[in-house]
Amino acid sequence: MSIIKVNAMSEADALAMRRSGASMSRQSFCLALYRAQILNEPDAIAAAKGEWPAALGDLLNDLPAAEAAEARIVWATSPQIRRLHPLLASIAAHMSIDDAGLDVIFGLNGQGG
Repeated sequence: MSIIKVNAMSEADALAMRRSGASMSRQSFCLALYRAQILNEPDAIAAAKGEWPAALGDLLNDLPAAEAAEARIVWATSPQIRRLHPLLASIAAHMSIDDAGLDVIFGLNGQGG
């Protein structure tokens, strides 16, 4: 019984390690969101250019002005999207993308650990 728990911990730890190092280009991330029908074409193009997509407008409206500005600046200047970045967590929550969904987008599903 304890062997099963140890193996489960090892898999969880391996997934956590893969998540901590996972990143992809903004272009690849936006293509993945478009292909998964999470963003429509105009929003995916805008997001890939570093513009804030209309689909995420409500997210900014829910933030204090300074935090909304920081989110736009981080998005506009980040060529890489990191799996565990706090802004990505906010975006994912706003778009109802759970951890498993993010793992699929980042290609972390189905990898052994």
